[in-house]
Amino acid sequence: MPQRLRQDLDQALALRDDTDRRAAVDRVVQGIAKGAYGATFQRQSESAVMRGRSSS
Repeated sequence: MPQRLRQDLDQALALRDDTDRRAAVDRVVQGIAKGAYGATFQRQSESAVMRGRSSS
């Protein structure tokens, strides 16, 4: 996991307010989808999503 992603996710999960925490986690997820944490990580996460969909 990229260090920046880990830091952003830790900060998001540390928020006390549920609404703020959900919004921050959503921004991290959007960042993953947009490649903000690196193209390799983005491709790996897309592959994991596709594997998860095919197993259900």
